[in-house]
Amino acid sequence: MTGYFAHHGVPVEPGADRIGVRLPDGSAAEVTFDALGRIAAVNGNVSGAGA
Repeated sequence: MTGYFAHHGVPVEPGADRIGVRLPDGSAAEVTFDALGRIAAVNGNVSGAGA
């Protein structure tokens, strides 16, 4: 996931079991991982002009 966001120029906020990002429109997303490194959840908070 980090590589995907980096490829698109989106800075990441890494954590122990998660990656948080702030998208260009002001929205936020968080991807959490289980103990095996698999995606466990994806959460988002929509904001900005289109919200």
